[in-house]
Amino acid sequence: MGFQMYAEVLASLIRSADPPQMTIGIFGGYGTGKTTLMDAIAENLKDDVRNGSIVTIGFNAWRHDHEEHLFLPLLNTVYQSVKNVPSLSKCVAAAFWGFVQGLSLSLSHVEVSVGTVYESLRTVLAKNDLSEALAGYVDVYDGLSQIPYAEKANVTRRMVIFIDDLDRCVPQRAFALLEAVKSFMDIRGFVFVLGLDPRAIRTYLSRKYDDAFCVTAEEYLQKMVQIPVHLPRFRRADVIQHLSESSDVAKSLLADTADLQEFLPCNLRQVKRLLNMYTVIKATSDELARTGSAEVGSLNSRILLGLLIIESQWPLAYYVLHSYRDRFHDVYRSCTGKDSSHGPRVLTEKRRLINELASDGFGKIYSFIFEALGKDLTGICRYLDLMGWPILEESDLSLDDERPTGGAAPPS
Repeated sequence: MGFQMYAEVLASLIRSADPPQMTIGIFGGYGTGKTTLMDAIAENLKDDVRNGSIVTIGFNAWRHDHEEHLFLPLLNTVYQSVKNVPSLSKCVAAAFWGFVQGLSLSLSHVEVSVGTVYESLRTVLAKNDLSEALAGYVDVYDGLSQIPYAEKANVTRRMVIFIDDLDRCVPQRAFALLEAVKSFMDIRGFVFVLGLDPRAIRTYLSRKYDDAFCVTAEEYLQKMVQIPVHLPRFRRADVIQHLSESSDVAKSLLADTADLQEFLPCNLRQVKRLLNMYTVIKATSDELARTGSAEVGSLNSRILLGLLIIESQWPLAYYVLHSYRDRFHDVYRSCTGKDSSHGPRVLTEKRRLINELASDGFGKIYSFIFEALGKDLTGICRYLDLMGWPILEESDLSLDDERPTGGAAPPS
């Protein structure tokens, strides 16, 4: 995917930026490699970290999503990176103090660890000296602005802060962190690298503002991010090649299931998840056979992977396959118009189900599985039992109530 090239170019920009302050946005959806690229950039800056010209700081926002104010753990992460330099740790402490003073009086509900800070602030406010209270907030900017400068020299370090998984956080907290970080993006020496899905910004803005807000998500990002990097879409061939080169197990499986590769998602993380599930189910089957705790034969790797693809790509169709395993072929023919005399009425009225069953991809994989089982779905039961009962959001699909007399109930 050329990530190393991207990483080298962006690392070079971070080193040479003049003035040394900017924000880089790594934009992409789920599983497109945002974290991988950010890690590669940090790896390319290792020599600069060793010589002291650059300090890299990694912050995973999602890990701290339980915090009311994400900026506090971010400040703590910065502190942990500079705590061995007393002058710099004092700067972070000043910034922390200023940020806490800038919070509302709802701090009385926060943990006891900041209780003393709140009491000090309450004392200041009790004196009715607003200027003294507001002066603390300036310390946030002033404190952080001193961090990049090397001691006893007018040399600006580059503090490169990688903020990842922001788009997984609760919208209001993530947006609050963006707003807080935005206040310090014009401090000389600070470089921010943000990894997020741009679509999340639309959610943040819609949650915070109504439709009358005149700034779009694209405009918001343009004001904040000077170097946007939109990750390229994965090609299926790239995913297959990468996995084949990284694992002998994956290489063997993908070689044996070449006729199913066209149905794999073009997303490295999703394909890894499928292969992980395959490995667990196959190992479980082998262990059951070894211990004699269940009568299971060897699994057909192509049938198992085909079913895993169906579960991933067509979840409602898989749910019905799991539920009507004893007569799914009749249901399939009924829902796709090949034979309308079979199939519960509730299924034939589900438009999403019909669309999934009628898709070319599902039809090809199902036909392959049906033929591989000798046109007898009885053999599919051991695969479905090992895969487990599916979890589906379509809770209004009440199979038991609509099942004709004599139909088999779903397994418990």
